[in-house]
Amino acid sequence: FKICFHLALEFKRRNMLKEAEKTLDFGMANFESMIELHALQANMNLIKHDYEGAIKQNQETLKFFDNLNKEAKKKLGITKAEVIHNLGYVHFEKALEQIYKYEKLKIETWLANTTSTNELMDSLKKEILIDLDKATEQIENAFYMEPNNLHILDQLARLYYRKGEFFDDILKNE
Repeated sequence: FKICFHLALEFKRRNMLKEAEKTLDFGMANFESMIELHALQANMNLIKHDYEGAIKQNQETLKFFDNLNKEAKKKLGITKAEVIHNLGYVHFEKALEQIYKYEKLKIETWLANTTSTNELMDSLKKEILIDLDKATEQIENAFYMEPNNLHILDQLARLYYRKGEFFDDILKNE
C-alpha cells in the first residue's frame, strides 16, 4: 500500500497523471481495508484537483482509524500520522494552486497597469493563508506523532519554505 501510495504521489509530482491513476487503481483493487481505500480515494481526488473530495476522504480515513483497536492499526499499510500528513498535504496543494493564480493575476495586473483586480487578489490571499495555516497545523501534528518520518519532515520543510516565500512576497507588495 505504501509503495502504491507514494509512487502515485511521485507520479503526480512529475505530472504523470495517467500513471498515478493506474497505480491507484491497482492499489484499490488489491487492498481490502476501508482505511486504505479511503486514503487511496483521497489521493485520486487530489490528483484530479478535487480538494474538497480529498479533504473529505482523508477525514473519513481518520474516522475509520479512530475506531480500530491497536492490533488492527498495526496491520495497516498507513499510520494515523501519515493520514494527518495527507490531509495537510491537500491543503498545501490547494494553497499552491491558489498561489499560482495569485501570481498570474499579479502579472496580468502589472501588465495592464490597473488596480481593478485588487479585490480578487485580496480574496485569493485570504484563501491561501487559510489553507497554509490548515496545512501547517496538520503536517506539524503528523510530524510530532512521527518525528523520524522523513516524508513528513520533507513536506514540512517544503511547506515552511513556500509559506515564507509567500509571506515575503506579501510584505514586499504592501
